[in-house]
Amino acid sequence: MSKCHGRGVFARRDLLAGEVIEVCPVIVLGGADEQELLDKTHLFDYYFEWGELAAVALGYGSLYNHSSHANADHVCDVHRGEIRIYAHR
Repeated sequence: MSKCHGRGVFARRDLLAGEVIEVCPVIVLGGADEQELLDKTHLFDYYFEWGELAAVALGYGSLYNHSSHANADHVCDVHRGEIRIYAHR
């Protein structure tokens, strides 16, 4: 927890672009009705679109990249049920 930036993930060392930071399993949530409910909660900023569904990443997965100049990016792997977080720059 940063006094300046709040809850998030911070690197302890420089990361190479493309380096995998974390592989996060996900909890897949139901259809459009549940997404509509999520949009009215604090989870709004923390879930990922998962095809036509939504998913919440476990581990630190939902805490990365709430910046317009993100240092990391993600790839959703629906078949493996995971999100890979990697260094963007």
